[in-house]
Amino acid sequence: MSSTLDAGVSRRIINARVGSPKFGIRLFADPIQGYESDLTATALVLADSHTKLAIIALDICELFNP
Repeated sequence: MSSTLDAGVSRRIINARVGSPKFGIRLFADPIQGYESDLTATALVLADSHTKLAIIALDICELFNP
């Protein structure tokens, strides 16, 4: 019985737009003016004939702000 393992990976830049408000509590709450480095989202997906696993890493700490 042989089983193959498929894998895929992807990375995307997820920077907020310049001028967007900053979230959270900060001493300086000015809108975003620029970037020192890009924020990214990275996903690794592993799958065989029975199981699929996704591991996701985000360079952010808040996804939703009502």
